[in-house]
Amino acid sequence: MNASFTRSFIVLLCCAGFFSCASTAVTTSKRSPREKYESKTANTVGKNNPVLSKWRNAGEYSLHHPLAAPNNYFESGRFFATDSSATSFAVNIKRGQKLTASFRKSLGTPNKVYLDLWNATNRLDPNFLIASDTINNMVEYIAGNDMDLILRFQGEIGFAGNYFFTVQTGPSLLYPIAANVKAPIGSFWGDGRDGGTRKHEGVDIMAPKHSVAVAAASGVVTDVSENSLGGKVVSIHPDRSNLSVYYAHLDSQFVQEGQRVQAGDPIGLTGNTGNARNTVSHLHFGIYVGYNVAIDPLLFIKPVPAKKVIDHPFPTNASFSILGPVKIYPEPNRAAIPGDLTKNTVVTVKAVTDEFYRVALADGRSGFILRSAVRLK
Repeated sequence: MNASFTRSFIVLLCCAGFFSCASTAVTTSKRSPREKYESKTANTVGKNNPVLSKWRNAGEYSLHHPLAAPNNYFESGRFFATDSSATSFAVNIKRGQKLTASFRKSLGTPNKVYLDLWNATNRLDPNFLIASDTINNMVEYIAGNDMDLILRFQGEIGFAGNYFFTVQTGPSLLYPIAANVKAPIGSFWGDGRDGGTRKHEGVDIMAPKHSVAVAAASGVVTDVSENSLGGKVVSIHPDRSNLSVYYAHLDSQFVQEGQRVQAGDPIGLTGNTGNARNTVSHLHFGIYVGYNVAIDPLLFIKPVPAKKVIDHPFPTNASFSILGPVKIYPEPNRAAIPGDLTKNTVVTVKAVTDEFYRVALADGRSGFILRSAVRLK
């Protein structure tokens, strides 16, 4: 997906636990765009119309039979006018991580696509969380706890056209040291302190002295002070959250209490003040929630390696018979335990990933086969 297109997305933000839902999100108190479409169609053709029933049942089936997807996944796919199928992916997300899913249909395609996100803690009864609008087709979600989620998308009845879909999971906060500084994490949550009498309530980022520390989120500065333990410290309350992010051992502070900062703004320079005076320069970064309860900040800021995203062309022949035995994987992962497809099994390609075809079988099963394992006639 090109950068200009990505920048054009309007973010729909809904965050559990630490953050509140943005006002533009579709929540359980309102009907989602998909529900509105279903209701409008039922009023036009009748709620028991067989075409609408097929579409509705496909959405329900997909929601309860999701495919497994890695935390960074993309595919190029195609909708067929005669196919009412829906697609769902199960994704696991950890506390403090942000999931971003986006759907881009081919230009000039008038039909709408419905993208929604569900809490799948109870796989038998998923809970609706948020839906994208039908113009930008993007959702973002920040997890307040470790969660299983399901992403589902389905086009309107009669939709035909190509699309590109991505799912990415990464940190919900900005790394608190300026991007041009090499600053790895050197000490983690729970490490022993003071001869084992206490535990480390944060992470230490090994930044050279006078490296720029930056705001990990947009918000308001709530504390600029100095104490014997943390030395020169700064605390920020991120917008729409009950979090407090904490910077300690700074050599200098650039901000004042009550000041509003944007994510990435400089808030001070790193050092070794406080009880770190006999150590090398580093930034202690912590996160507190509720009534000053410390939580592990690692996944809130830990960078995720970028994955090269390629919009692979969709094959001309979407349905074909395989010429010999082929492995079918439950997820796009060579390490997953595959099943076997015998010679002459008919498969229909639904989408293309970097290594796999996502396929559907005549018996209703779905899965992934290696592109290198088949030859399209």
